[in-house]
Amino acid sequence: MEVTIEHVQLDFVRDRQQRLGHIASLNVCNDIFVFGLKTGQIYAIDLDVPSKVSSFNVPLVEGSEKLLALWVDAGASQCVVKTNFAKYYVLSVQDIIQGQGKTPGQGRGLVPLRKLVKQKHCDVRVVFWLDETKFICSTTKGDIFLIDMQTSDPSCTLLTNLDSAIDGLVYDRQRGRMIVAMSHTLMYWDIKDKDLSPVEVLQRGIPPTEQEKFEPLQYDSRRTFVFKGSKFAWVTDAGIIYGDLAQEGFDQGNKLGSLKMILSMELPDSPHHIKDLTISDYHVFILRGPTVLIINQLSNKVVFNETIYNDENQPEKIVGLTVDQTQSTFWCFSSRNVYEIILKGESKAVWKLLCEQGEYGEALALKDLNSWEYDYIQYQRGTAFMKNSDLLSAAKCFSECSSTSIGSMVLQLMQDSGDDSQDTTTAVQALLTNKLDKIMHSRDRVVPQILLSSWITWNFMNQMNKKDELMNTEKDQEKLTQLRDDISILKADFQSFLKRYLPCLDNDTVYQIILNQNRKAELLYFANLVNDVDYVISYWISQENWYESLKALQSSSSDESLYKYSNILLINAPEATVATWMKFKAADPVKLIPSMLTYFTKYQKSVMNQGTNVAFTYLEWYIDKFKPKEPIIYNTASYMLITGAGRDAVDTDKVIDLLEKLESKFDSHFVLRLSLKYKQTAISIHLFTQMKFFKEAMDLCLAKNRIDLAKKMLTNEDLAQDPAELKSLWLQLSKKLLYTDKNLENSQAIDVKQTIRSIIQESNGVIEIKDLLPIFDEFTTIANIKDELIKSLDDHSKSMQQISQDIRKWLHMKDEMQTDIEKFRERYQILEPGVSCDSCHRILQTRKFLVFPCGHCFHNDCLIKKILLSNDFMLKSQIENFQKRLARDKKYGQLTELESLMTTKCCLCSDLNINTLDNLVTVNQADIEKWSL
Repeated sequence: MEVTIEHVQLDFVRDRQQRLGHIASLNVCNDIFVFGLKTGQIYAIDLDVPSKVSSFNVPLVEGSEKLLALWVDAGASQCVVKTNFAKYYVLSVQDIIQGQGKTPGQGRGLVPLRKLVKQKHCDVRVVFWLDETKFICSTTKGDIFLIDMQTSDPSCTLLTNLDSAIDGLVYDRQRGRMIVAMSHTLMYWDIKDKDLSPVEVLQRGIPPTEQEKFEPLQYDSRRTFVFKGSKFAWVTDAGIIYGDLAQEGFDQGNKLGSLKMILSMELPDSPHHIKDLTISDYHVFILRGPTVLIINQLSNKVVFNETIYNDENQPEKIVGLTVDQTQSTFWCFSSRNVYEIILKGESKAVWKLLCEQGEYGEALALKDLNSWEYDYIQYQRGTAFMKNSDLLSAAKCFSECSSTSIGSMVLQLMQDSGDDSQDTTTAVQALLTNKLDKIMHSRDRVVPQILLSSWITWNFMNQMNKKDELMNTEKDQEKLTQLRDDISILKADFQSFLKRYLPCLDNDTVYQIILNQNRKAELLYFANLVNDVDYVISYWISQENWYESLKALQSSSSDESLYKYSNILLINAPEATVATWMKFKAADPVKLIPSMLTYFTKYQKSVMNQGTNVAFTYLEWYIDKFKPKEPIIYNTASYMLITGAGRDAVDTDKVIDLLEKLESKFDSHFVLRLSLKYKQTAISIHLFTQMKFFKEAMDLCLAKNRIDLAKKMLTNEDLAQDPAELKSLWLQLSKKLLYTDKNLENSQAIDVKQTIRSIIQESNGVIEIKDLLPIFDEFTTIANIKDELIKSLDDHSKSMQQISQDIRKWLHMKDEMQTDIEKFRERYQILEPGVSCDSCHRILQTRKFLVFPCGHCFHNDCLIKKILLSNDFMLKSQIENFQKRLARDKKYGQLTELESLMTTKCCLCSDLNINTLDNLVTVNQADIEKWSL
């Protein structure tokens, strides 16, 4: 602890020409610095704003009356003033501060205590403030008065009269304890009724619970009793008695016997007696002459001893000490100067002593402790708890130690109480949990987090297993019930632990710990907590609980888990699995195809393929709903249909319908190979036809004797676009129809005549009898083909007659055309005199012109301009090319070519004039008026 005494500058007193050597009293309360001069001037300074000094003059009788003492309440609201004429006043400290700048000496806010002054031989030595409006005062005669300042004229009530004057009073309202010190007696009251105040105790004359006699002082002292809160110190002839009303010793037998005492002989030698004293939380300040001593209350040792010297380097005559109890600042003053006693690091001087005395809680409450000191106190406190077999409290203390390894602390708990003890495990858990609490939010403490959380997890598993073992061997029903309750509590605690410290856990480590301890329920709970869908599903699959597996899969909405477990779930619970798949809207069916194919293989091996192929059901649903583009999806669906078809015609028709609906989305070659491999003739023929492999389709039809499919194929619209190939295929089919293999078992005699008729009719004229003649063999008789030959010749005759009629018609048309040509050569147009050009509206005959059959006439140059401005690009380009050739060769005079181009069409009544549709039409006003009615 470092102690320094600093001089307080009072230059403002000198500036106001106040005489030095007249400081009578000093009080510092609630950071308000109040001191009074014997001349009656009182100064008040708010230490938060030390530059502002307020003052107040107490009216005194000039020359003889002096100010002797001031008593300020703890809140620095009121001040009691005493003069040597036994006059007493109450002054508001706030009035002094707020009255700054006003003319001093006016007596504003000064209230005389007239009723107290009227008391005979009233020499007040002690003032004990109850609150801002009431205080107890004691005189040298032993009279104790209660002063109430709530009225304009404060009242004065005599509470009691003792044998001699009291030195001081301290009261602990919370515990109902009070001590009053007289010159030779120390009295203690243990007030059971907490509502009783010191006033009522003294007024009712309640006898003290204990009292003890001491030798009175043989000399006069400024003050012999001081207190701070519940702590106090009292000077006797034998030494200084001090104690704390809040300490535990007052709960036991001899209350006053638990007080401590600093003997006078233990103090350093000095020619001076104790003049004043004050206390802090852990030290006693003693003033002996000009020397200030500070004594440690815990060790009774002097920790500071220094004499104060004045400006002339002579020992200062110190008047007294004072303390600001709210701010814990200490002061001393002489008649000339004020000094501040500054304590730095008081906690450093007492923390270890408090530990030695077992006051660990008080030691931890000290300020300015460093981490090592804090750890030491907590460790010693934990050790003390262990000696008292309070392992849980010890663990909480140990958890506060950061400088001691966790392993050593856990080892100490186990060695002192046995590692199999339930209390030991609980204490270890508390230690580890508290340690984890402190680092759980530190990003740089990941490894300790994992170690601690894993350790705690292992302890939980160990505790549960021990409880299970006890349940297996226990026969007492009541104990079994208790064990079940204990396990339930353990499980709830473990679940709470996992939820709270989930960010600190390493999933793989926790899995391994729980799995090694065979705690399946806890393992499943943890997997659900961390949303480890794979583990949950794997667990239920291992239990063959397909419902729970699918339920976990659906709740997770994890596509990866869907793909991972699709195979086993589809095989064992096909309908429910497919129903679950349909709820995964973002699932990729391509990744599910291997599982569906595995299922389909098993489905094909089942007896008679009982039940529905749910894999195809899913694909069909997906295709219908999402219209995917991946060919593999369609190929898979086709594969399932083709390899599962053939048992009846319905399946084949279903496949063909699906293939027609899917059009080109599947791999045609792949499906064709499948149909050929599994001998699905109808499907193969359909695919050949879709792929326009008509020759291969016909070959397959004839090879499989599927005449119906061959005829159906020949009706294909694409085949009708190629008459030659259509005819070739019909001839191939006709040859098959007319002649069958005699070696076939089911071959029957063919009605050649009817067959020929059917072929010609069904081919719709593609095949005629003449086309069939080359394929007839030598055994075909004329009787078989006579009817068709006659019909063919009749058709040929009709055709020739139609051709003859057409020739005559064309010759007639030729004659009409020649007649029209001759008439056109003689055609002419009559022009009226003065006719104008329809373009420039000038006289037509002035330049070369052309007249059209429609009656419009134009100058040649005007007509060329019109054509060049039109939208007939072909005609424009021809005229422009002619002009370019004419410009290059002046001799180029093929004017007939230009005229033929110009006379192609009229530029007014043909499409050349289409660009003028958007032009405005201007009408002469005179013409408009002609139409008015």
